[in-house]
Amino acid sequence: MARIEFVDVKDTQFVKVLDLYPDGDPEAEKMKAKIPSEELEGQAVRFIVPGGPEALQLFEVKCDPDVQFNTHAHDEDEIIYVTQGSIVLGKREHGVGSAIMIPGKTLYGFKSGAEGLTFLNFRAAADFTYITRDELMQERAESGSAAQPA
Repeated sequence: MARIEFVDVKDTQFVKVLDLYPDGDPEAEKMKAKIPSEELEGQAVRFIVPGGPEALQLFEVKCDPDVQFNTHAHDEDEIIYVTQGSIVLGKREHGVGSAIMIPGKTLYGFKSGAEGLTFLNFRAAADFTYITRDELMQERAESGSAAQPA
């Protein structure tokens, strides 16, 4: 039976993204090799609703000013909602109140604005993937589908 759940964000803590990948853990080392250090060190995250394979996920991300996030993709569709600062996608800067919908397996990169960036990220299921451009290109080549970077 489904139930309503309430989460008080005061009960959740921000952690540096780098701390999510402990030294010596083989899977963590693989992720640290894929994600540039500027991204790992320049952001913190708190999981408001951690989600699961078939459970909604909501987390909040705080980014230092002017951090460049490399082109990447995730398995799941996501919605980014800017709550502080701004996000720069391509040549456009989007401020507080902007919502960006990104389909799963879509390449995108961004930069945090000059005053930093805080955003909520919503996904229909928990997704901790980080797919590099090269990995997605290889996956698409193997499946015969064309690449569509954002």
